[in-house]
Amino acid sequence: MLTIPTTKITKPADVKKTIFFPPEMAVSIAWALTHQLSESESVRSEANRAIQLMENIREKARNSKDDNEELYVDLVYAAIGATYRDLVTIINGRNLNFDDVKKLRDTEIENIKYYSQFTTNLQSSIPRVSGMTIGGVSVSILSTELIPGLERYFLPLLALGAAMGYVLNGAYIIPRIHKKMQIQKIKLDYDRNRYYEQYVEKSKAALIALYQSTDRHHKNIFGDFYDPEKARPNDVTIIINEVLGGINSTMCKNISKCMIGNIVTPDMWSVCETGLGIENCPFK
Repeated sequence: MLTIPTTKITKPADVKKTIFFPPEMAVSIAWALTHQLSESESVRSEANRAIQLMENIREKARNSKDDNEELYVDLVYAAIGATYRDLVTIINGRNLNFDDVKKLRDTEIENIKYYSQFTTNLQSSIPRVSGMTIGGVSVSILSTELIPGLERYFLPLLALGAAMGYVLNGAYIIPRIHKKMQIQKIKLDYDRNRYYEQYVEKSKAALIALYQSTDRHHKNIFGDFYDPEKARPNDVTIIINEVLGGINSTMCKNISKCMIGNIVTPDMWSVCETGLGIENCPFK
């Protein structure tokens, strides 16, 4: 939902302050405008509300008796437009990263599937060796002609080889292939989460810059920051986090170390990704 400050502004008579466009509202609107990129109609409606609100504010500023209001609103509009373009670039970059990671992991999974199919086909071909012919002569007959006395051992050895192939395939190869596929899917989730974290940090930086730019315009036009007590960098960061709400990643903070060390397991991945139950992690 679009979060717009609605608190009624009160100020001493000797302090000049905009009555239309607090910096926090500029940040909220810029963020809401990015909802135009959503595939959800209900989410896109948030952007339409933001656009309508901007039009209403500009109209009121133009009709204001204070010329500074119109000048300030025009400058804020320009700042919001620049930030919106930055946010669109950030979102498009995130989507491109997501697509590249998926293509890479899909290729890895296809290679694993191919290897799995190859070993399965190789295993299933062993029992058919005796029936194969070379120059019209079966392999079993050819083998006994080339190695006299082999006829009594050929079929038992072939059966033993087939049995060993089945055991090896079922006990080692198939479980190993399944684990490789699970690890590739974990890596896909991990890479997407890392790019998502990058997207969040870039978005925060863009919105912090917008807040500070808007507040500087306010100081230049009205003589002081909109709220001097909130002009400190730490306070601005807190405000931006409140506007963005719960979009931060919840991955375990130690996940990179665990991924590099190859100690993340499929059974533990949901804990690693969500951060829920992390107190039970044996690697923390």
